[in-house]
Amino acid sequence: MVVALIQRGEVSLTRWLPYVPCRGVQAQSKQRRLSRWLHNRRLNVHKLYKRLIQAALADWAEDTLYLSLDTSLFWDEYCLVRLAVVHRGRALPVVWRVMKHRSASVGFEAYREMLPQAAERLPSGVKVVVLADRGFVHTDAMTAMTTELGWHYRIRDQSNGWNLQKSEIRSVCALSRLWFLLAIATLYVTAQGVEVVATGQRRWVDPHWFRGNSYFRIGWDWVKTALENGWTLIRQVRFTHNRDPETAMASRKQHEQRTYQIEFKIHTYCYAAD
Repeated sequence: MVVALIQRGEVSLTRWLPYVPCRGVQAQSKQRRLSRWLHNRRLNVHKLYKRLIQAALADWAEDTLYLSLDTSLFWDEYCLVRLAVVHRGRALPVVWRVMKHRSASVGFEAYREMLPQAAERLPSGVKVVVLADRGFVHTDAMTAMTTELGWHYRIRDQSNGWNLQKSEIRSVCALSRLWFLLAIATLYVTAQGVEVVATGQRRWVDPHWFRGNSYFRIGWDWVKTALENGWTLIRQVRFTHNRDPETAMASRKQHEQRTYQIEFKIHTYCYAAD
């Protein structure tokens, strides 16, 4: 299913069928197989993913790690709460929770248990700074909890990750298992993109003279091309730091305009003594 997701680039069980190995030849049999997996209550995807993200971050070499806390609302019915590592402009999922909730603003009790879960998955001895937007209520409780874990808490706007809007799944547990697949795909293609840039092969899939695409996009395009042309794929997913050796820009002209754009003004006042 992860391969099918990467190949198709969309969340659709019917469009995944050509990439799913199955002894049954009928498309309906394959679709039922995928649906049974997503609705299997005995499958604990959080336990499975814990080992994956721990291994991916085991070699983290920086003193600080930034963790984003954000929410996404789907169909005005389901809310996804996610903690993710900020890595070169992309979010690497660490832990998530799907709930029936008609608002993107959630209370502290809804995600309180996610914080110690994330702590178990992050490398030890690293300063963790949690970034969140102002939609999260009970900031005092959040600050107290992160302080207890030895983390720091800041307020900041975050962007969403994979788009689940095309999914026809309407189940909390099934959506959580679906996010498990999206998380694995995100880790893999991002790590592949990092490797492609590090080995000087970026321009094989990125037409820009400078890096014009994200590491996620570069890795995604590389994997799809590799499956067609037999290129080498990474065998290990690992992330070591957040430093970006080559900042992405859509065009040099836009980058220069953005660089010199004044976004705020500073006013200094001097008050005369009485």
